[in-house]
Amino acid sequence: MMILEPLNLLYPLVALFTCLLLYYTTRSMSNTPPEPRRWPIIGHLHLLGGPGLLHVKLAKLAEKYGPVMLLHIGARPTLIVTDADAAKECFTTNDLTFASRPRLSTGKILGYDFAGIVWTPYGSYWRDLRRICTIELLSSHRLNNLSYIRHEETINLVKGIGEKSSELGSVVVVRDNLLDMVTATMLRMVSIGRCLSFGGEEERREFKKLVEESFYYAGVPVIGDSLPWLGWLDLNGTQRAMNQIANRLDSVAQTWIDNRVNERRSGDTGADFLDVILNMAEENSFASLSEATPERRNTIIKTLLLTMIEASMDTTTVTIEWALSELINKPQVLHKAQEEIQLKIGNEERMVEDSDLKDLPYLHAIIKETLRLHPAGPLLVPHESTTDCVVAGFKIPAGTRLLVNAWKIHRDPKWWDRPLDFVPERFIKGQGSYSDIDIRGQHFQLIPFGSGRRSCPGISLALSILHLSIARLLHAFKWEIPPSLSCLDMTEGPGLSSPKAIPLEALVVPRAGAKFYG
Repeated sequence: MMILEPLNLLYPLVALFTCLLLYYTTRSMSNTPPEPRRWPIIGHLHLLGGPGLLHVKLAKLAEKYGPVMLLHIGARPTLIVTDADAAKECFTTNDLTFASRPRLSTGKILGYDFAGIVWTPYGSYWRDLRRICTIELLSSHRLNNLSYIRHEETINLVKGIGEKSSELGSVVVVRDNLLDMVTATMLRMVSIGRCLSFGGEEERREFKKLVEESFYYAGVPVIGDSLPWLGWLDLNGTQRAMNQIANRLDSVAQTWIDNRVNERRSGDTGADFLDVILNMAEENSFASLSEATPERRNTIIKTLLLTMIEASMDTTTVTIEWALSELINKPQVLHKAQEEIQLKIGNEERMVEDSDLKDLPYLHAIIKETLRLHPAGPLLVPHESTTDCVVAGFKIPAGTRLLVNAWKIHRDPKWWDRPLDFVPERFIKGQGSYSDIDIRGQHFQLIPFGSGRRSCPGISLALSILHLSIARLLHAFKWEIPPSLSCLDMTEGPGLSSPKAIPLEALVVPRAGAKFYG
């Protein structure tokens, strides 16, 4: 009996230890975000496959598992945020923690091995690129100096659509015209139309096609991003396609640089983006340029050029097309916008100018509402945590990827009345309760350009093109649904920017204002 007594004492201690272990383990597990049941090795990949858009699938999962949930996309833990309050935590309290990017195939192949500002990890190099973009290239002063380019190219946009229309009305597919306008605007701003001109229309079409394809493939999953040990396996040919696109774009960018360097040797310099970048490289203005090898410096210049052009081309085109589609489907909203423009212009025989835009609040509301329902990046560019942090009370370990579903946040009934309806009035002072909401990343229920350190640096440029082009198109033309349709198809298509699945076709009739655009 005396021998058994120590054993009798041990059993309760073991039981107590087991209970404490279970308690703390359970409590620790309960402090992680909810997640669906996952499979070995592939995690939750089986929930994301098949037809359908990724941001829509994630939105449906959030309805079941909550606005902050954890998915294991293969071997990669990924925090999915579909709530404005949680997004605010990520981009304010934890902004530095989530300031870096995951090393995805898109950044490696299309982003010059993570040399571009979009995909490069957070650090001194990224800070240099950000300063180059915001201070040297996209400052208000420089954009104002180059505003004549935007002015001329929106006139060309109106002329191009006018040539396709007639007094009785013609059905016009406008996407090509929109893409032509944005492409020409950005090429001229980057190089004032000198060495960036192409040999002919075929070359220009090829460049536009490359940019469209790059945005499409950037939105296609790559197996190696989820299961690194299968990185060699290119099942759907996405990596091969991206490599081909990257090589062709690199060749174009190198030609631009070589031509401009030769021009500068002859004393021909300017104040466009390319000249500014070359000046900085020669003057050693930034450590990332001055300390780089000639080859690395050349790569930085190419990625800055292509990022400036590509980021604006696709997203701006997509947003204008969505805005026109929403307006055509809702004639009363369209007419109200045209009346506002007409009241501002009055009987003056002139076109809409930049100086008029501040007096067109309904136009501003239309663009806000378009960006709410159709953000050009429905899933913000992925982030990755560099340290442990807490989001919405949940413990998030370092190395966790972050996907913020702006599309879902923008349609959240918690924040928006009639969230699925196109209602620009919600942003009009005295008419809606959202008039004070901005789109520059300070109000987290509306973040089409992201927020925090890694928000889009080209917001002002994008908005200036959007406002002037849409205003002039509404001033110059009547827009109607084609007679063969009862309404426009508003289905979203695949790709990083989620364009319309079916390009906009509209019945276009010149209005009185069209004559002012030549």
